Amino acid sequence: MQPPPNCDFCGRPESEAGELELDEDGLWVCRACKPRLTGQPVAYFEEASVEDVDELDERLQPLVGKSAGAICRTLELPFVPPYRAVIEAAQTIAYDEDRYMSEWSFLTQWADGTTVWRSPARDAIAMVSPEGDVRIENFG
Repeated sequence: MQPPPNCDFCGRPESEAGELELDEDGLWVCRACKPRLTGQPVAYFEEASVEDVDELDERLQPLVGKSAGAICRTLELPFVPPYRAVIEAAQTIAYDEDRYMSEWSFLTQWADGTTVWRSPARDAIAMVSPEGDVRIENFG
């Protein structure tokens, strides 16, 4: 029998987080995290229309699960929205002298521009704000 799942975004077990549900990407999400997630990443330009937002979501979707190192170095993404925020966050965690978290995987971008990353061992997540502040939450 498999142990109960943890929320893939905050890492809390189902016993603490309450009932978890699978989102469209196959990730477990708790009720506390679900309102903060967006399937439609917000661009850094004010005149984004509904069509622009849908296009942004489609462009970021292939990055889910990619490592910070790959996003910085090997994917050769254009340094324009919506990629710019993800690239800057990846650079913040991947090659910082104190962190070197290049193997952490991109999970999502919240409506406020914060990006969420998961450790290779799936025992921690990092949230990188648009200002470059990093908050790491360890589980276990």
